[in-house]
Amino acid sequence: MTGEEWPGGHTPGAAALDAATWCARIRNGLTEAEFADLGNWFRTSDDNRAAFETSMLVAPLTPQQRDAVERALMHSFPALPGVGSISASGAAAAMSHHGTARQTDRRPERKKSGLRPAVLAAAALAATVAVVLGLGTKLVPASLAPSARAATYETGHGSIRSFTLEDGSALTLDSDSRIDVSMDSRARHARLLHGRARLAAARDRRPFTIIAGSGRQIAFDAVIDIGIDEDQLVDLRLRSGNGHLKPDGKGSNGQAGAMPLSVDQQVVFPAAGATAPKVVAAPVADTRAWPSGLVDYKAIALVALVRDANRYARRPIVLDDRTMGSLTVSGRFQLTDGEKLAERLAEVFDLVVVSHHDGIHLRRR
Repeated sequence: MTGEEWPGGHTPGAAALDAATWCARIRNGLTEAEFADLGNWFRTSDDNRAAFETSMLVAPLTPQQRDAVERALMHSFPALPGVGSISASGAAAAMSHHGTARQTDRRPERKKSGLRPAVLAAAALAATVAVVLGLGTKLVPASLAPSARAATYETGHGSIRSFTLEDGSALTLDSDSRIDVSMDSRARHARLLHGRARLAAARDRRPFTIIAGSGRQIAFDAVIDIGIDEDQLVDLRLRSGNGHLKPDGKGSNGQAGAMPLSVDQQVVFPAAGATAPKVVAAPVADTRAWPSGLVDYKAIALVALVRDANRYARRPIVLDDRTMGSLTVSGRFQLTDGEKLAERLAEVFDLVVVSHHDGIHLRRR
């Protein structure tokens, strides 16, 4: 049990205490991995999102710390005027003007973290703000209302879909893909979680930035393709306009330490780790028409072509003889029609197509 009193008799729940803990940890500094953990927690539930937004209203963070959080979560967090001067003791003082209920601590006490006083004070002040916000929007200055808009777009297996974003930008998602998009009055952000996406940015004064992998940022103006394959390799191709990649996501301005992107140039890098991006001199696949399911290949191994096609297949193509996987083929293929693709491959390599309940089998004669 603790002796803290809570505003208006409202006891902060688990999400509020977690949010306050995260804000206290942010003040002490988070590693890249911890920022990733914060993002996972933030996206887990609406309660977590709401609690963290409220805590960020009163969190005494530096502008640099706030910027780091907003970049990591692709979300803008308003702050109360003068919030940077609030301390743990100040928060406790603000708390003392409200309510008399005691809080029952339902979580193990962090004996050595040194965070608990700040956590309790931050949670108390955040609870106060939550109570005030709950009284009605007329009592809340417009500047405190969250200005960011966030949305998640995703597709199922075999589906290629197009969406129009809030700003008028066009988004196309490949099969089994998911992307988070966030926009506020200052910037537009997107983070591809898996799969492949094409973003055609609408003309806007706000920059459009994609966060890919471990902190890497791609700023662009026009059309760009980005994908993350099953090996966690990021594939980046600017289709038109201008763009640049910041390998470490750092820099004092938009161009610091940036790698310029050329139209249709393939750039790859691991989604995790600090390995430098690599320009592919001779791409195996021309993927400019992928939104229509068409891809042009130059001497691709049959096993790789079949793997690409099976990303869309209701019934997968199966190579009965593994040695066939090393055969190479070139040409333009409609990957979204597995049956026709299997028939075409059978003609090219003089194979037999056998249909089974588990897939479309290709075997030697």
